[in-house]
Amino acid sequence: MSLDKAGRDLGRIRNKTRKILRAASNVDRPVLIESPPNSGKTTGSYELALKCDVPITHLTARIDLYAQAREFFQANKDINFEIIPSPHRTCESFRRDDGIGTELRRLYDMGFSGRELHFRDIAKTPCQTGEGCEYITKLEKLENDIDDIDFLIGHYIHAHIPHYTTNRIVVIDEFSLSSYVEEYSDSQVTRLVDRFLVRINDSKEPFPSEMTDTNTLLQKRRDPETRDAAIEWFEAHKVTNDAVREFDFLKHSDPYRTRTYIEAPFLTFTLLCMETLQSGVETEGRHSPELKVAPLPDSKYTEVWTNAGLNPHTRCVQQEERVYVFDPPDLSSSYQIIGLDGTPTTELWDLVFAPDAGFDHRPVIKRKHLADYLSSAMNMSLFQIGEGMYPYAGGRISKKDGRRFEKVQSFENQRFALITSKKALKEYEKHGWLDSFVKPDQQGGSGDKGYRATNFGRVLSSNDFEKESLGVVSGTPFPGHDVIERWAAFFGESVEPVGRGTEKSFGEFGDLIYKHLTHDRVIQAILRFGRHESVIEEGGAVVYVNTQAVPGWLDCPPATHLRDKSRRSSKAEIVIEELVHLTRSDEHSALQYQSVPSLTDRLKGEVTPEYVRKILNELADGGLVEVRRNHGFRGADLYRWVGDDDLVPDSERCHLDLNGKRYTLKSP
Repeated sequence: MSLDKAGRDLGRIRNKTRKILRAASNVDRPVLIESPPNSGKTTGSYELALKCDVPITHLTARIDLYAQAREFFQANKDINFEIIPSPHRTCESFRRDDGIGTELRRLYDMGFSGRELHFRDIAKTPCQTGEGCEYITKLEKLENDIDDIDFLIGHYIHAHIPHYTTNRIVVIDEFSLSSYVEEYSDSQVTRLVDRFLVRINDSKEPFPSEMTDTNTLLQKRRDPETRDAAIEWFEAHKVTNDAVREFDFLKHSDPYRTRTYIEAPFLTFTLLCMETLQSGVETEGRHSPELKVAPLPDSKYTEVWTNAGLNPHTRCVQQEERVYVFDPPDLSSSYQIIGLDGTPTTELWDLVFAPDAGFDHRPVIKRKHLADYLSSAMNMSLFQIGEGMYPYAGGRISKKDGRRFEKVQSFENQRFALITSKKALKEYEKHGWLDSFVKPDQQGGSGDKGYRATNFGRVLSSNDFEKESLGVVSGTPFPGHDVIERWAAFFGESVEPVGRGTEKSFGEFGDLIYKHLTHDRVIQAILRFGRHESVIEEGGAVVYVNTQAVPGWLDCPPATHLRDKSRRSSKAEIVIEELVHLTRSDEHSALQYQSVPSLTDRLKGEVTPEYVRKILNELADGGLVEVRRNHGFRGADLYRWVGDDDLVPDSERCHLDLNGKRYTLKSP
């Protein structure tokens, strides 16, 4: 398509995104906006602050967006903008390389807040001398002047602090469940519960004296009278973080104190409320472990759960020898909730961020039209090079990947950027495939192992590969059956896997999680490439997808042009060969001239018009083609090969050197 048309498409989509954002800020129900890459959803949130009277809190995992937002609002002085401070970023003492900084960071990891470390007699904070600590100054400004701050940006975890969300529009930039999950080993749970029970029994609180440690608690909870007495104690004393800090049952000098210490009363309480969701069973040749959940939906414990001060949607899941706590934020006091996502799973957004009202899903572009958007507005071309699902999270890669990578590099005549799993990257490095086929990281970016390569876990919302015009997404990040089962348990659902490969299923609810963690993350990886306008204007990105884990609505045809063993030519070589062939075979000089559309048609879709134009212009700059400007149909430029003198014969082939690259051509 024409570059003007691509620009118009992007402009139209960005305008629509702005309109949906403005409309979403003035409705009663939470709104989930599905918006494709480059649609301006993040900057649209900034622009909303210019037109909205209600203050905004923008939550994201990307620290680079803090700087982007600061730059935007520095140009719009009427908006009062602040970043939620972190001691690691804004406290001079935390950033020190000496023992003071090391001790502060250690204590912070043990569970002390940044404020506690500055005002309690726990550690040295020399930053408070002179003009004072920047972290504390910013923190106090947020505490005192929150109503005057028009736009506040922070991390997903700040959603747990009502001060930052109450009576504000909360914008959540991309879906995140992992930000609200904590993991503990059974030994951690046992140690914390044991110490908590000792502390409570020593304090002469009216807690059942029979429960002296984890083992006796698990035994005595079978007795309804003893269990109910323990639960009544928690209902009276609460299990909130503020209540827990009043116990202070582990001092800062205690070697067992970690950030998890404030969870000890909660973990003790959950052991009293735990019920079996899924018994351990053998399915499809594998053992599905027993799953216990506290509280199960609609169980007798849901009421006492809220009586103890807990979020009714918080869940604790015990799976094998691990305990997982899912604690979603309570955003009920916010003015409005707006979710931004490129490929959302609406049901998961509902369960995590709006469990009562649910989201009103408003797509900027319907999912079935996303493929057209990628090709028309983004100039992106997708090709599939794998025959299987390739679950690479465990590092078990296909032995054919090296050959696939070689074909991509040969045809494209350049190295590519790569996204795959963390363990697959290690395997590719062992085989020497990163060194042979992947671009070196010369940009000082976040590439792994010195290459333009990264893993699935680091790509969400990332712009690191926005200027890459050639990419490969290899395998899937499928995390394993146990993760799917655990996520389902967070929502009180039991799932059972059936089938293999492309036929794998976890049932209706389980498939929502499975596809979110696998297929949608593959799509997110694909969308990292070629987002920058410079790439779009130069013909767009080409992405090769080495997995079948893509939905049917995404136009990702097999890369048949890589399977032609009789011709291993690159795209550039195909264009040059056809142009030379036309010049030699047509006796009429006028017919030797070709426009971009006519030459593209003759190549039968093997290359895009944008790429044909790019190569022809390179040849023209090198004096290898003659150009007649505006001589073709509707003013198209016409090109004719005149570079025979630069062809170097070599047996049945010939070579052409252009711009530091050597092209091997079939002899004309």
